[in-house]
Amino acid sequence: MSKEILVIGAGAVGAVYGRHLSLGEGRVTFLVRPKYKEKYENGIAMLLYNQKRKGIQKFTDFSLISTDKEVAAKSWSQVYITISSTALRTDAFKKTLAAVQKDAILVLLQAGLADFDYISQYYPPEKIVEGMISLVSYQAPLEGENLDPCIAYWFPPMSPSLFSGPAALVDEVLPLFKAGNMPVSRAESIRINAGFATSYFTPFLAALEASDWNFAKLKSSGLLSEVDEAASQAMAITEKKLGTRRPVSLSLLKSPVIRLALTFHKFVVPFDLEVYFKYHFLKVKDQTLAYLMGYLDMGKEYGLETSAIRKLYEKIT
Repeated sequence: MSKEILVIGAGAVGAVYGRHLSLGEGRVTFLVRPKYKEKYENGIAMLLYNQKRKGIQKFTDFSLISTDKEVAAKSWSQVYITISSTALRTDAFKKTLAAVQKDAILVLLQAGLADFDYISQYYPPEKIVEGMISLVSYQAPLEGENLDPCIAYWFPPMSPSLFSGPAALVDEVLPLFKAGNMPVSRAESIRINAGFATSYFTPFLAALEASDWNFAKLKSSGLLSEVDEAASQAMAITEKKLGTRRPVSLSLLKSPVIRLALTFHKFVVPFDLEVYFKYHFLKVKDQTLAYLMGYLDMGKEYGLETSAIRKLYEKIT
């Protein structure tokens, strides 16, 4: 029996999740703003870089709704939240969440340390599955890219999208993606995986923006050393928040490793990563600032050092 799937948001991330849930025989419905409903009525053009030889394909096997009344009128098996962490805090989203019947599995894809606690105020925590996005997706073409308009996306090698939560719920989520040929896996704790990864990635993003989104300028500016210091502070805060030590692998993630990655990424990534970072993360700058401010607030609460985090925060505000 097909499962009724609601995807909140049909942007670059939501469209990819929706497509592969649909390929896995889920009955997918996107909740979009009214102004976007007409845009998507004829389908969504999509390009999977891992299968680029197949070219751009039209994804049409979905329904569209645009009101909370329509959300409340249906019983959903699974609900995927594909909007930003900051968008979770809006009154509009809280009204939408209130319209979801509370027997649905709610899949939370946001990486903020406080996001699970926040959503748990409005939805039963025992019905929440946490996900960690490993794919890269964007509205093509990027500047200078020779592609027709579409959502382009890539599954990096050996980097499945991870899910954690009550075992019975994760057991319902994973098979749809696997049947839809999306790389997924079970994790012990997304909050640990995503929490510590975000602790490094957020200072890196701030430093990259302060370097005008230019990899060469970032490598020559000395800001990577500031990233190391800020990330160490953010990880100490994350350790206190989560009550666990940082993974050894992330402890080894330092500026020399990042410098190598920025130098050789073109041999692995099938699109211009530098242009992508600027395009995507300027759009969600409010989320980056919110994460940095979250570390500053928690650092103050826990009595932990945050001077390097504050320096990067001030460079992009």
